[in-house]
Amino acid sequence: MGFDHAALGDFQRAIVGFQQVIEINPNHIAAYARRGAALASLGDLRGAIQKFDFTLQIDPNFVAAYYNQGITYYRLNQFQRSVEDFTQVRCT
Repeated sequence: MGFDHAALGDFQRAIVGFQQVIEINPNHIAAYARRGAALASLGDLRGAIQKFDFTLQIDPNFVAAYYNQGITYYRLNQFQRSVEDFTQVRCT
């Protein structure tokens, strides 16, 4: 659903697809993280951070969420927060 749309660059439909995946399987951690990545791709960086934070509350060891959150913080010029997330990627 969302994964295919994201691969094609259709991030609006990807977000809808990821939400559908989450409704079917609330434990699908990758769908939560990818929803954040799709938001970031659309320029909604603060919304993306919220989704990454939520993903990490569910699974604090989900490295992709730290990585994508680090990139998003970098894009927001919040370099210290970016470094903190990238450090988690390295340590996890």
